Amino acid sequence: MSFSEFINDEYKYINWIQSNPNGFVINTSKSKRLDYRVLHTADCSYVTTLQGNAQEDGFTERGYIKICSTNVESLRDWTKQEGEKNGLFTQECARCKPWEHNSYSKGIAQFDDLLTLSNIKELYEKYLALVRFEVQKLGVKPTEVRHLIGRLGEFYCALIIDGSISHVVNQHGFDVLSKTGRRISVKTTSQKTGFVAISANTLEKVDDLMILQYKNDGLHEVYFGDINKAVSAARFYANINKYELDISKAKKLL
Repeated sequence: MSFSEFINDEYKYINWIQSNPNGFVINTSKSKRLDYRVLHTADCSYVTTLQGNAQEDGFTERGYIKICSTNVESLRDWTKQEGEKNGLFTQECARCKPWEHNSYSKGIAQFDDLLTLSNIKELYEKYLALVRFEVQKLGVKPTEVRHLIGRLGEFYCALIIDGSISHVVNQHGFDVLSKTGRRISVKTTSQKTGFVAISANTLEKVDDLMILQYKNDGLHEVYFGDINKAVSAARFYANINKYELDISKAKKLL
């Protein structure tokens, strides 16, 4: 295996990406979380330029680390070594598109092969038919099939923005990644009133928020835009470290 781990060493990391512009980088947390391992090219702005409110030395000396290699297979070996038995990444950056590089090679069980936009469209239609069957034919309340409606919302978002679905179920932070690299958290509800919860713990992992409402046998957009705009209109509860955004207020943000 030929990879380099950069932990608490900005100088060596920056030197590596400058010396290997055709290489690849995994961005992950210092705990090497299984649910957050994103693959980038070494020249991707997400791993070469500090994003948003990130502080100096934020590449490897704060909450994140970088694992680098000149070939993808070595990074797949790293993910296996760190507990991901199939050698998969949770995401492959839609901004730098590592899969388009000549030196990229697909893993045996690469999940993206299963979720093309055509596949997502087919799944969306099947999930929608299933939800309608449960509600219309079996008399199940929409709130009782929220797991189906939640996934339906993610499919809807991916189709609308021509994006990709997160590889990890219940991943902390974003659910869909746009082609421009925007990370989108999708909240789907069947409630006519009430609120959606937004975790303060994962705000730094999200760029946009899409709120969808299931009503009249279909999905309807309540809000789609910058997560910070949504948070500014929400209530914050310090005891649970969460924001609650009223559906009625979300509609007025558009």
